[in-house]
Amino acid sequence: SHILFWGTKQRLATRAAWWVAPVDGGPAVEVTAAGESGSEILERSEACGWRNDSVVFSMRHENNLLNVYEAPFSFTAWRIIGAPHRLTFGTTLEESPSVAADGSFVFSSVAANAGVYTVGVNADRGEVSAPLERRTSSLAEDTEGTLSSDGRKLTFQSLRSGQSEIWISHLESGKEQALARGAYPILSPDGVLIAYTHDGKAMIIPSEGGGSRQLSSRHLDPSDWSPDQSLLMAAD
Repeated sequence: SHILFWGTKQRLATRAAWWVAPVDGGPAVEVTAAGESGSEILERSEACGWRNDSVVFSMRHENNLLNVYEAPFSFTAWRIIGAPHRLTFGTTLEESPSVAADGSFVFSSVAANAGVYTVGVNADRGEVSAPLERRTSSLAEDTEGTLSSDGRKLTFQSLRSGQSEIWISHLESGKEQALARGAYPILSPDGVLIAYTHDGKAMIIPSEGGGSRQLSSRHLDPSDWSPDQSLLMAAD
């Protein structure tokens, strides 16, 4: 009688939530979770379906494994009411479970390791001048890389902790450092500042670490710096 899905009501939102909606029409209701770890479960997982009196979902661990779980569920309050129970124990990305009427389920097992790469380019001739080189080496998913203008610093988005974080890499030394939770980092041309999004807010943080600050009370998604760093382009 209801559809369970993962989404958001806010345009350009960076964090989605679990929702249920009646198949015959009507307003969607956001799913909640009991307990101190309830909100963390919802943030790290994607809802997939129901099995008896439980909800089935895939959830990422702190060690970046992704497995299938189920948890006791209230179909009157649309709420997770108990601790999750792990159903699969593989070391690949186990996700997208689909549950049959008899309680059996299938899921995908994906072996993937996304990383950030650079390639040398001759801008005058429009030709590749150096081979492709991987710049991140973790087993986690590292994406959304941007370079400083001198090519010495790289910022990227990583799931190494199981949640999306902003990282900085000093390419000459190979030193890497986690800076803050967030997504879609944009490194300033001089490599000093990083603009990014977190919980629907535009944030900025020094690339060497320290406190972050919110740029605006409006929902903005930073996308690029001007060459002189006097302007930051962002989508509203």
